[in-house]
Amino acid sequence: QYDVHYYLPDYTLDKELAGIIRDFTISDDANFSDQFYRKLSQKFEDYFSSENADIIIDDRSHRKKVIMALLKYIRSGRDLSKPSLEKVLIKAIPFRYYSDEPELIEYSSQSIAAIIENEIGWWRTNDLMSQLKAYLPDDLLNNNNFRRKLIGDLWAVNESSVAFPANRVAGLENISSFDSDNSTKLIVKQTGMPIIFKDLDHNIVTSQIWSLVFAIGLVVVLLSLQFKSISGGLISILPIILTILFNFVLMVIFNVPLDTVTVMIGSVAVGIGIDYTIHFSSRYQLEMARGKSQLEALQKTLTTTGKAIIINALSVMMGFLALLLGSIVPMQRFGWMIAVTMITSALFAITFLPAVLMLSHAKFVLAFKDRAKQMLLNNRN
Repeated sequence: QYDVHYYLPDYTLDKELAGIIRDFTISDDANFSDQFYRKLSQKFEDYFSSENADIIIDDRSHRKKVIMALLKYIRSGRDLSKPSLEKVLIKAIPFRYYSDEPELIEYSSQSIAAIIENEIGWWRTNDLMSQLKAYLPDDLLNNNNFRRKLIGDLWAVNESSVAFPANRVAGLENISSFDSDNSTKLIVKQTGMPIIFKDLDHNIVTSQIWSLVFAIGLVVVLLSLQFKSISGGLISILPIILTILFNFVLMVIFNVPLDTVTVMIGSVAVGIGIDYTIHFSSRYQLEMARGKSQLEALQKTLTTTGKAIIINALSVMMGFLALLLGSIVPMQRFGWMIAVTMITSALFAITFLPAVLMLSHAKFVLAFKDRAKQMLLNNRN
């Protein structure tokens, strides 16, 4: 039904088709035609005369006797298992062909069993195909793609086992051909490189999150200790957080994957941004301590420390851009993203941070102003 409706969606199949396929599937008819035995004989001839054979029978008369013995045994309708075929080969093949390696007889029986199984499978499939032709339109039968697809699916009649979902097995007990004693339960578990890559991606994301949380938390603690103010630590960390967010936005825009190389950029951004934040905040507080107004302190900080921050960021940025000259793509990404991180962290330190300091009138700045004045007076004394 699936194969027919794929090419002719509106075509109605004869209900007798299901019965034909069912009867053919459970039948064990071994009345092969002469054409089948001729084709099988040619397969044996090709095998024993091939260099890929386990036992090469170069004498034509000996090869013919072996083939006739095999065909006679197959016509008898007896067991076609590998041990039975091995006995036939031992009687038919002269001992000198395998005297040096007796195990070659066993290997040959395995190859012969595979040839027989394959030819029987083709015979059964083609026989079923010939029965179905009477029920299928000529448009489909003349379509080579349909014929190949149908023959491939009809090959299932040769299978000795069938798989069902566990929740449907109970419904098969009323089928006469269902043998519960020969059933086997299978548990499928995916493995291989896809699982390894999946776990690796999960570990990368998890480590990225925890490393950033730990780094930012530790930086907040250190800044709070330096400025003796929790608000000072929180305000000073804001440019770093913005830099990290900007970094991830760029990764989304330019479709940069989060891998073992790019995962380090967030943590590096924290280490880079904290320097610029401390330099700017310290100089700004120092200028405030010297009695300047906020605007005057900001102007002095930007023309001194601010200029040094930009020069430092540009010089380090150019150093990392040298990685673009390499041939390793992950290192190229790491180079230009660190370069962007350098300049953005510097810009946020000299724009966003002073704006927050001036708008919030941060108490830690004024408190430091008093302490700095006292230190200046002590130094003068």
